[in-house]
Amino acid sequence: MSYSLEGNAPPSKVIYINSEDAQGNNGYYNRVDENSRPITTDFTYSFPTQVIIPENVDTLVSLETASIPYSFYNIRTGINDTIDFALKNGDDNIPDPKNIPWVLSATIPAGNYTIGSLYTSIKYYMLREIVATMVPGNDPNQLNFIGTPVFNMDFFFYYDRIKQKSIMSFLPTWIAEVDVELYFLIKSGPNHFKSIYKELGLENNDYQNFYILDTTYQSLTPVQYVVGTRYNFIDYRSDIPNTLAVPQLSKMFLSPYAVDISGIRALYIRTNLTSTGTLDTQTGNFSRILAKIPINVNAGQVISFVGANDKHRTLVNLDVIKTIGIRLTDERNRLVNLNGLQFQIGIQLDFLYNKPPIEPLDKLGRRQYSHYLEREEHLGHKRQQKLLAQYDTNQDILQDPKINNFKSINKKKVINNKDGSNGKNR
Repeated sequence: MSYSLEGNAPPSKVIYINSEDAQGNNGYYNRVDENSRPITTDFTYSFPTQVIIPENVDTLVSLETASIPYSFYNIRTGINDTIDFALKNGDDNIPDPKNIPWVLSATIPAGNYTIGSLYTSIKYYMLREIVATMVPGNDPNQLNFIGTPVFNMDFFFYYDRIKQKSIMSFLPTWIAEVDVELYFLIKSGPNHFKSIYKELGLENNDYQNFYILDTTYQSLTPVQYVVGTRYNFIDYRSDIPNTLAVPQLSKMFLSPYAVDISGIRALYIRTNLTSTGTLDTQTGNFSRILAKIPINVNAGQVISFVGANDKHRTLVNLDVIKTIGIRLTDERNRLVNLNGLQFQIGIQLDFLYNKPPIEPLDKLGRRQYSHYLEREEHLGHKRQQKLLAQYDTNQDILQDPKINNFKSINKKKVINNKDGSNGKNR
């Protein structure tokens, strides 16, 4: 909605806010990270000088400028840094993956990853978890593939640029002495709330899998073992034509969705100054979003925003502005961590009258108003006297005994009210 600012309205104001100033005497950070370091994107600041807004004035709040370093990650701690998976001895049965007792979790360090570096990191931490768990022993809860050289286990993760999807498999040249299956537990895993799956192109279920069999594939040099993917609801085979470099490509697991490692696509500035200016589909209700800032630069650069390109202004009714709370979040209202760096924003306040302004009276105006009140009081007495005269001169009322009686009673009330009595006979 657009608003026309009036020429006689109070002048606009701009509040420039630096998140670094929240660590002074007038502000504080509201959150800390896993290492107890303050998160600079959630803070409260109280101004020593408050902005007082007249009663008949409304305020238009908008984001004037913003300068935010692109130092946040696409893999974030506690948000999308873990993948749950289950391993089992391969056979012809397809069990419910949720009932497989050996559920493992690989947690990836936070960072900005390309798809290639993400594959490398996931493979490393999955294999480390497998090796740490598959230790020979008498504990029935330990994975122990007898006779399997687990320390040589490896995966084949590949990005298909044409389809923009992930191809996943055990490395066919791994010498597997037993059949092995792997299931991704995206929906029911213990870390499903912070699962890496969109980044790999996976969907939210527990049936995405791949296997390797203790069976050689054709006559290849070096020897390859049969790999593939089992399915019961959806066929996850890639069906991409085999190549000399990857002879079993058509049988490997292909992610159902395109890979998405973009991470955060836009930043949202939220403040306590606004509460009814925006709606969002996450809550289905009004939110405290002041502005949405698109990300148009690469990691390591600075995201700049100029309010002249944004026509949205929120109308609020405030009496005073003294304390401001600022949060920088993603589209799901999750706090963005700039990893210790600071950001700056400018909030513009425009004013417009919600009713005609009332100018204060000067000395002459007060005198005229006093005379007006005295004149109104005098005219009030004259109206009462005129009313009594009408009773006396109305011949019709005097000739009617009933109405005449009514007149006499009300005449006494008028007289008594005039001299300050309560209308009762003394």
